[in-house]
Amino acid sequence: MGYGPWIVSTAVADVMRQFDMGQGGFYPVRVLKKDRRTPFNGEWFCLNFGNVKKAYLGGGRDPTPHITKGFMRHAMPSTHLIQDNMLMVNADALVGPDIWVDPQIYDTFFVSDRLAQGLKGAGLARAFGFKKCKII
Repeated sequence: MGYGPWIVSTAVADVMRQFDMGQGGFYPVRVLKKDRRTPFNGEWFCLNFGNVKKAYLGGGRDPTPHITKGFMRHAMPSTHLIQDNMLMVNADALVGPDIWVDPQIYDTFFVSDRLAQGLKGAGLARAFGFKKCKII
């Protein structure tokens, strides 16, 4: 994460482009080292999720609720506290694009198993900290 937005390498973008990105996409961005002058080698892209599905049903370890613009959102605890199948989504999550955000959750995005497996097969999934969700 680059102070909020997700920044991905060309290798990640190339894998993701093989899947249904829906309205999501990639925008070139310069990524600088700590000195804020020296660019990192290679091409980098800001990942625009572009898709919204309201499929989250709950779970996690006592997510902290936040009221934002009249509806409840949850800030998930650190990914190391979340285990596979702790989060629940409804079957609507299986339909449509392979990457999306849910308006009920703050700073979290979802990917289909297809996309997660594609990134895993390319050796690129570790940085994302993916966890499996239970489909209800």
